[in-house]
Amino acid sequence: MWPKISLLKTTILVTISLIILSPRYFASADSMHSQPHLIRLDEPPSGDINLPPIPTLSEFIASLEAGNHDQVIGLYIPKMLTARVVQQPITNPGFVSNAAGVVTQFRLADHYGSKGLLVHQNHVGRRFFDLKEGQQIYLIFGNKNYRKFIVRELLRFQALTPNSPYSSFRKLGHLKPTYSTVELFNWVYGKRDRLILQTCIEVDRNPNWGRYFIVATPQSDLPKSSIRFQR
Repeated sequence: MWPKISLLKTTILVTISLIILSPRYFASADSMHSQPHLIRLDEPPSGDINLPPIPTLSEFIASLEAGNHDQVIGLYIPKMLTARVVQQPITNPGFVSNAAGVVTQFRLADHYGSKGLLVHQNHVGRRFFDLKEGQQIYLIFGNKNYRKFIVRELLRFQALTPNSPYSSFRKLGHLKPTYSTVELFNWVYGKRDRLILQTCIEVDRNPNWGRYFIVATPQSDLPKSSIRFQR
């Protein structure tokens, strides 16, 4: 029998345990103690063979439909990708859009003062693995204003029981400690004024093998050395 858990914990379990469909990246490792190396599959994803040029920031903003002033409507990474942002239905906290060129805002993260964007590993998600520390990310809001973030840290975690929503996690390259789903959620999304991009890592054709988080802070925020993942 499944244990009784709160609605909040259920939401956390569903989100951290996302099943990512049709991944185009996978991770391989000589052992589970080493950090997987992300490898791009030789077969290009459908529709991405002849990619259109990335527009300028102003061109991309002009192409978006306005919304509520505090609602995120667009994601822009210079020279890398653009994506429209859609919202999760109130009644479906585990929803992640399957549409190409679209990422989903994680509603629960807003309650903790952070911004979370969820994406499947196909389409936009596969490009998250190309991001580096120090890169710029722009969030565009419904009033067409934008906010600039800087990538501070790239976090990769292995799910110790990949097919269970109750799996513990281990940071790649570290044997200990392990983190419960809720502990991982609280650290990643529980700090105010951060942007988190989340997708999954596949190993041995298991799309639930691990989780990948890109942590970014506003450009004027503290140096990255002050926000490292610690326990």
